[in-house]
Amino acid sequence: MVGLQVPPMKKLIGKLHLWLGLASGVVVFVVSVTGCLYVFLDDLESVLHRRERFVQVRPEAKLARPSEVFASIRRTFPARAFENVYYTDYAEEGRVHSVWAYDGEEEAYEAVWVHPETAEVTRTYTYAAGFSEDFAGTLIELHTSLMLGDVGREIVGVSTLVFVVMMFSGLVLWWPRTWRALKPRLTLKLSGGQKRVNYDLHNVLGFYVGWVLLIIALTGLVWAYEWVSHAVQWTVNGGVVTHTEPAELKVSEVSSDRALTAVDAAYGELLETLPPQHHFVLSEPKTAEPIAITAYPTPRNMPWTRHTFDPESGTRLAVLSSTQLSRGEQLRDLNWDIHVGTLWGWPTKILAFAASFISASLPITGFLIWFPRWRKRRRA
Repeated sequence: MVGLQVPPMKKLIGKLHLWLGLASGVVVFVVSVTGCLYVFLDDLESVLHRRERFVQVRPEAKLARPSEVFASIRRTFPARAFENVYYTDYAEEGRVHSVWAYDGEEEAYEAVWVHPETAEVTRTYTYAAGFSEDFAGTLIELHTSLMLGDVGREIVGVSTLVFVVMMFSGLVLWWPRTWRALKPRLTLKLSGGQKRVNYDLHNVLGFYVGWVLLIIALTGLVWAYEWVSHAVQWTVNGGVVTHTEPAELKVSEVSSDRALTAVDAAYGELLETLPPQHHFVLSEPKTAEPIAITAYPTPRNMPWTRHTFDPESGTRLAVLSSTQLSRGEQLRDLNWDIHVGTLWGWPTKILAFAASFISASLPITGFLIWFPRWRKRRRA
């Protein structure tokens, strides 16, 4: 009786799947392992730096004004000429405020945690200076560039593209030829031999989380390649790529002290007029630019409202809401939340973690399937 023959095309796809996996396996493993931790990065930060991140605040105390926070940053780094200082004010009780200060000469970001009541600095560190100093930033750089800078980003980008191709080629290889063969492809049989267990861990688990991994990979490519971001927008918007910007507003040049007074007044107005927000993001005001403050009602990147104020009078000039963006731009703003699984809270975070964990296992189980066969053929 003649056995079933593997179609030539499927055999070719199998070869492609194998060699692409061998070429990108190490990168996929590193990106997937760091992705597992990436999902719970904010929670890990709260555990690793609990004392510095959460402080005691008196119930009757007034919180520090933005001008006091910016002044505290300048006192902490008197010799540094920061080009931009970004300040995030969290409403969570006792949580310190976060400041990122960019030094153009050193091309580095300094992170500062500030006491919400006194504006005193509770922690400073340089972005991605190492796991002991900045665990979160170092993990992000390892995830996005393997700590190799622009070259590493290209390696990760290409490996992610390869991974997407492997998702589709893996589906072709998984697809059963008959309905009778479908059940074994959907069942994880851990009672079999080592070869069968490796095969099921690779094929069955890969099939179940494949759609999640495809979403994670595609959202990662949105950051890696601008053409992917444009392609997503073009598809969602029905053939149009949009880029909504706030209206250009001309303002008079003022002194830095006047601008700081205006940002305090603008921020105070938002606290009084807006419903409770999860956090606000504002930058140190420039002397000849409008003051911009963005309000986020939830921990996610969407929705948001951006309020623009005059640096001289502190009056509100314009408001831009995320609801005014095109559907493609809104999806682009949600890219982070989709990628790391924070879109719907803990359920999607757990799903993203499980998918990333299985993704890290795929290069290992794939290698364990291939290597014994390769060694046997070589001996023969």
